[in-house]
Parts: sequence; C-alpha cells; structure tokens
Amino acid sequence: MFLALIKTLRPQQWFKNLFVAAPLFFALRLFDADSLLRTAAAVGLFSLVSGCVYVLNDLVDVEQDRLHPQKRHRPIAAGNLPTGVARSFLVVAVPVCMGTAALLSLPYAGALATYFVLNLGYSFRLKKIAYLDVLCIAVFFILRVLAGAFAIDVEPSPWLLACTFLLAMFLGFGKRAHELAGSEEAFARMMTAKARQLGMTGTVFRNASGLPDEGQRTTARDMAVLAVALRARFPHHYHYFANREFVFGGRVVRGHNSLLGRVPGVDGLKTGYIRASGFNLATSAGRGGRRIVAVVMGGESAASRDAHMASLVETYLPRASTGAGQ
Repeated sequence: MFLALIKTLRPQQWFKNLFVAAPLFFALRLFDADSLLRTAAAVGLFSLVSGCVYVLNDLVDVEQDRLHPQKRHRPIAAGNLPTGVARSFLVVAVPVCMGTAALLSLPYAGALATYFVLNLGYSFRLKKIAYLDVLCIAVFFILRVLAGAFAIDVEPSPWLLACTFLLAMFLGFGKRAHELAGSEEAFARMMTAKARQLGMTGTVFRNASGLPDEGQRTTARDMAVLAVALRARFPHHYHYFANREFVFGGRVVRGHNSLLGRVPGVDGLKTGYIRASGFNLATSAGRGGRRIVAVVMGGESAASRDAHMASLVETYLPRASTGAGQ
C-alpha cells in the first residue's frame, strides 16, 4: 500500500520543483549552508503538495480512470490504494505541509498555498479552457521561483521570472501541440507540411521545441520566407517585435535585439541561439519606402552576428525597390 501511495504521488514529476532552487543558484548562495537547507526543505514541501494534487485528481477521476485503457492501472483506479486511505492521507498531509511551510517562511507558505489552490482550479476547470490552461502552467512555474526566493529571503530577479514565464509558456504550448497531434513526431510533420505551404522548401522539423535534432534543419532563405509571412499575416501583432524593453514585476526587462534603435529602420524580428547553430538573427528593416528582410545564421558571437546584420541592412536596404513590401 505504501508503494501504491508513492506511485500516486507521481515522484517522476517532481523534477519540475527544481525551479524552486533557481533563486539559490542565481543569488550565488550555493555554498551557504542555511540557504541550502531552506531550499531543500522548500523543494521537498513543494513536491509533497504537488503530489497531493495528483492524489486528489485520481480520487475525483477514479470512475473515468477505470474505463481508460492506461489510467485504469493507476493505484486508486486499480484498487491497490483504497480511496479511504488516499482521503485520509490528504486530510493529514496538506495541513502538515502548509504548517511546516509557515514555519519556514510566511511568504513561502503563501506561495505554496496559492499553488495548491490554483492547482485545484486547474484540475477541476481551468485546464479545459484553451490558452488559460497554458497560462496556468506558466504561473505554476512562476510560483515555484517566487517560493524559492521567499524561502531564502532574497528578492526575485525580474529576469529570472520573465525567462521562467516565457519558457513555461513555450513548454505549455508544446505540450498542447503534442496532445493535439497525438505525438510530437506527428506535430513536427504538421509543422513541416505548413512550412512547405509557406514556401519553405529546405526546412524539416523533428520536434516542437526547436532544440537540436540531427534530422532537423532549416535555411536562411526559409527563415526569411517565414519572417515575410509573419509580417503579412499578422500585421496587427507585428509591432511587438519593435519593443526594446518591457516592464515586468515593476522592473524593466530589456530585449536582446541590439539593432533596434541602433540601425535606422530596423523594427524586428527575432534573435536566437543554440550551441548547434550558433548566434542567429532575422531582421526586418524599412526606410524611405523600401523594406527588406535579412537573416544571419551561425554567428560566433552576438556581437559578430549583429555587426554582420548591420552591414547587410546598410548595404541592401538602399537597393530595395520602393513599394515592394519586403
């Protein structure tokens, strides 16, 4: 029965709670014993509470799970963990975790309680609402980072919160895309088919994340085609690419596209980096009725990439036809 309870707590999902330890790392307190212990306790409590949410979900969905070809093997649905035992565990575990969290830090306890309550809303209703479900996933990760900062009494970094939010949104939409297509491989095939429709003849997608894969490839030409299509199809959103900074949590967060405001006419689009492809940049620029899109891939550094792009814009923008739109 004990093993059945452990399985129901889903310990394989607890790695997400390592985000609670992020403030410890970025606050440079890895070698501070007190901070290490407080962070370890914070991660442990978050893991137990997230496990309690899984137990509650399985209790609520037990009848449906028994009819599901895979979920019927879950301990509660299979009868390996009696529902009475699961309920008793929740009645004891949740208050104990919250009380212990309050001893660690009241702000931390508040973040943990918010996480638990929001998870209840997500489980019963919010996960069924498109876009709001992904937003909830992002907020869960933000709460983890905030809780970690509260546990060791440091101010949460706006950069860390912003990056966490964007990463979580990215992962959330990737997960929903995976579910929509049936598998990530199937969704990657859909992405490749869409690329062909746009005229991206040299692009093949193998995953939804853009992370390295030997079979995944693209070209500078195809990224330019995508950039042109993005501007043409979503002109009402395009102005966001010209933003050089935004305010998050009362702090100003600056972007990485250093050509904005530096090279006349540049109004977007996107920087990017992974080790496999180097420093990349797709840029849109318009001046005097002329407009171009340029792409630099494989730069050795952000500075060299930006210098090359600035040279391309200054060289080819004056040569573009007026009224061409690209």
